[in-house]
Amino acid sequence: MTSNTADATKTAAAGLNGGNTATDVDLNTADEASNCWEAAGVIFTNTQTIGTVKFVNGTFNITSGIARGTFAANLAMQYTLNGTTWQMATGWTLAPSYSYTNTAGGVQFAFTGAPIASVKGVRVVGQLTTTGSSSKRARVREVMAYSQQNDALPITVIADEHGGAKVLTRLEQRSAHVTLLVSEISLSNGAFRSSHRRMYRKHRHATK
Repeated sequence: MTSNTADATKTAAAGLNGGNTATDVDLNTADEASNCWEAAGVIFTNTQTIGTVKFVNGTFNITSGIARGTFAANLAMQYTLNGTTWQMATGWTLAPSYSYTNTAGGVQFAFTGAPIASVKGVRVVGQLTTTGSSSKRARVREVMAYSQQNDALPITVIADEHGGAKVLTRLEQRSAHVTLLVSEISLSNGAFRSSHRRMYRKHRHATK
């Protein structure tokens, strides 16, 4: 992405919230050009109230002198009310702090703040290749959305056989909870990744 609010390069990446926190998902298949952005998140079929967004960073490594796996700068959490227009979650905090170095690899981070109503989607977004030695490609293992601030119960997405993402809600004492069983999701719903070069990837549809 050439800006941190871009949406056109969004593509399906079901592994980003498939319940597996051990497998990396590269947010781009190629290294980013200088100061480009990448993002990982979820689009919901039904709007939700969101108070916490967690993500597990992927593996950091250096190959032939090139660093990959973490964001390089300006990590943030964004939300959308219509599925395409992204805005910053102002006043939200991140814990633990993000180092933009190898120490972020494999670590779970949590953005929390006053719950936001009528949310259509959430994503974590950050900049790549800000210096010659900074990370040129990010990896994320999992993105999780929660209805309450500092909550531990996720809102997740179940994909149907045609690629639509349906949010199923079961009321619990503290919040709404759904079990995530995503297989592969279409571009318009579910987990996604965004990068500068998405237009070169094939679209895939959901399977059982």
